Amino acid sequence: MKSFLLLTAANLAFAMNDAHRNFVQICQENGWSTESYSVITLDGYVSQIYRIPGKFGEQPSHKPAVLMMSGIECDMNFWTSNDPAITPAFVLANAGYDVWLANNRGTRFGTAHVSLDTKSEEFWNFNQEQLGLFDLPANIDFVLKHTG
Repeated sequence: MKSFLLLTAANLAFAMNDAHRNFVQICQENGWSTESYSVITLDGYVSQIYRIPGKFGEQPSHKPAVLMMSGIECDMNFWTSNDPAITPAFVLANAGYDVWLANNRGTRFGTAHVSLDTKSEEFWNFNQEQLGLFDLPANIDFVLKHTG
């Protein structure tokens, strides 16, 4: 029981530290390079997608791509804050994957639209179905376009 509590406390400490840093800072602390892009869905929502292509100084190479899409009311930071040895995004990057972290509309990394203002009711008039019909395919297509 004590070892479980210590492990939980250690993980909580890492997560609390990461809560005060952004994705790029967390990656830099752990030696990873980063890239960011904007993805536009067919219905005009704009969100950010982030990439961990490898370690700083590593020569670009063709790695298998993996897209990490967060769930309801989460953003891509869900995959990056914790002990780096067990953080899903870093575990996959360490295993040799080209890691892409996507965001849905309405998250802090998805508050833009090509024509709607975020202060309008129309901007926020979406549901889970649109996330699956528009956001996920747009992110998949974007990653495939960039990685082949």
